[in-house]
Amino acid sequence: MNRKVKYILLCFALLNFTIAGVSEAAAYLDPGTGSIIFQGVIAVVASGLAVFATAWKSVSRFFSGLFRSNVEKHSDKE
Repeated sequence: MNRKVKYILLCFALLNFTIAGVSEAAAYLDPGTGSIIFQGVIAVVASGLAVFATAWKSVSRFFSGLFRSNVEKHSDKE
């Protein structure tokens, strides 16, 4: 059986199980759900700040090296 047929059968099986399992959901959120969502938001913000701080250091080093080399080139000519 080639790869394409396997993927088609897998998609069909997943679709079949998804449609067969459809039922009415009892939408109940316990108090712990809000805490989990809050922790997720805090984690996303903290990760974003860490990535930004790391990227900012790299960007500032790049531009400081770029401008420093230009200043050194111009100071040699004078």
